Amino acid sequence: MLRGTVEQARARIAEVMGAGLEAAAGSKREFLSRPSFFMVYLADGLSANLQPAIAFALKKVAAVSGSPVAHLLDKHRRAVSYALLSALEANSLFRHDATLGEYFWGLQRVNLAKSGNGTTPFTTQQKVLSLVLLIGIPALIDALSRMHKHMDRARQLQDVTSPAFECRVDASRLRRVAAWIGQRTESLFIAGFPWCRGFWELLRVACYVLYLRDHMHWPTPAFGVIGCSLAFTPPEISSSAVSRALYWPHEVLKFFMPMLLLGYQSLQWWYSAPRTVAPSRVSALPPPPPPKLWKGVRLGDLTHCPLCHRPRANPALLTSSGFAFCYTCILRYVRQHQRCPLTGAPANESQVWRLFLSRH
Repeated sequence: MLRGTVEQARARIAEVMGAGLEAAAGSKREFLSRPSFFMVYLADGLSANLQPAIAFALKKVAAVSGSPVAHLLDKHRRAVSYALLSALEANSLFRHDATLGEYFWGLQRVNLAKSGNGTTPFTTQQKVLSLVLLIGIPALIDALSRMHKHMDRARQLQDVTSPAFECRVDASRLRRVAAWIGQRTESLFIAGFPWCRGFWELLRVACYVLYLRDHMHWPTPAFGVIGCSLAFTPPEISSSAVSRALYWPHEVLKFFMPMLLLGYQSLQWWYSAPRTVAPSRVSALPPPPPPKLWKGVRLGDLTHCPLCHRPRANPALLTSSGFAFCYTCILRYVRQHQRCPLTGAPANESQVWRLFLSRH
């Protein structure tokens, strides 16, 4: 009886241990099939840094070769780099179901939708949508960022150089309304674009954090739109000699890739962001462009007054155009015509400033 009890206890312990080992193996397989946050972030960073790298290579090739074709490619290097990146990513998506960065790290996109037979394969529609979001979102953000920078700089120059965008009195009502709508739209874009981009980056960070905490299957908002996730697929060693020869260099490059990405990001920050940790050489500013003169107006000796053509007496500056005159000449002209005699820019008496020049 005691022997039977011992045998039953042994059988029960073996059953419990076998179930525990099977559950542990299953959890281990599930853990290995889900990529870590570190690998997902590196794959995303590798794909995001390809476009600036291609644009930088086109710029250097144009500087070294000097051929007209190279200069044409350099002139349109943003569009060319996005086109080349689209071709590379399309080839990788349609051949391996992964982007270049994901394929490099042994990752693969899988469909989250389930069918009666199990998992659904990654469809062609999802591949096309992946390519559109992968290239379109960075290109759109890049174009809007450059537009915002240009419009903001133009607005600052407009505020400094006096009203250049004011509607004329003789303009039609439709033109005035169109100009008012354009100015309000421009102001709304300048004020709202930084908030929209900040919200997008905050949404990406939130998705990363939720993926890291295992509360979400997709690491970025684009994966949620596509309806896919990432799975870890270890590379298979082929029987061919070429694949066996390239396997270990691929593994070594994969090991050093995080350090290469970190070094590239450090160099990009060093040469693009304003730095205070190291002294920088200030380049000479280019001379400002000359103002546009009226047709038929020719400048003579700049040391003489353009109105009386004699040496300036009590020199005065007209701030709307930057030219210097005799104080009495320019004051009399501005009171009578309300504009600059050389450029035709609107002017008033408050824009006539006295110049105090040294005689030495």
